[in-house]
Amino acid sequence: WGGLKYVELSVLADLLIWSILTLRVLLAVYTALLFGQAKVRDLWQSPLLSLHMLLHSVVGGAAALLLISTFWSDLLPLISALKIILFWSLVIQLLSFATEFLSSHPTEDARKAAHKITRGTFRVTFWWGVVFCGNVIPLLFLIGSSGLITAAVAALVLLGVWLSVRIWVLAPQMVALS
Repeated sequence: WGGLKYVELSVLADLLIWSILTLRVLLAVYTALLFGQAKVRDLWQSPLLSLHMLLHSVVGGAAALLLISTFWSDLLPLISALKIILFWSLVIQLLSFATEFLSSHPTEDARKAAHKITRGTFRVTFWWGVVFCGNVIPLLFLIGSSGLITAAVAALVLLGVWLSVRIWVLAPQMVALS
């Protein structure tokens, strides 16, 4: 989309935007399905996994576009909409984290992996990196921000998404299989 806009094929870009967005959603959910195939990693069997992956996609996409808008003026008309999308996606993401990690898990291995994330090996990265720096701070500064503050908020969100995905991949693998 961005490439088409850059070479001034805006009409074609506008026609393709819905296809691109649909493929993006399908790719995020497909990633969750791939994780779900790893039957021995119980935390990856969570019914919220598709939601987590979809939220990472929406949050990451909105934050990336906000960051790029600092340098690319064609995105300026989208900033208000991107901020609203990012704000509510972050709210939903925090609620999904609370649901996932503050509720009980059906198996001992899933409980152990969740414990590693919230109270064990990854607790500082999760609470300070993902929750506080990647979600709470951006929520506090997002709405009234502009320019470089918006770019900084977007960068924090992208850092939070990266840390979250990293933790989500590593923590279940640290639980012994036997």
